[in-house]
Amino acid sequence: MKRYWRQRILAFLADSEAAVATEYALLIGLIAMAIFGAVGAFGSAVYNSLYKSSIAVLPF
Repeated sequence: MKRYWRQRILAFLADSEAAVATEYALLIGLIAMAIFGAVGAFGSAVYNSLYKSSIAVLPF
C-alpha cells in the first residue's frame, strides 16, 4: 500500500500538467488573499464614512 502511494505521488510530481495546475491554484489563492485584505482594509473606512453619514441624513 505504501509503495502504491509513493508511485502515485512521484507520477503526480513528474506530470507537467500537475505543475501548471498547482501554479494556477497558488495564483488564485494569492488573488483571493489580496481581495480579502482589500475588503478588510477598506470595508471599515467605507462603513464609517458612507453608512454613518447616510444614517444621519435619512429620517428614520
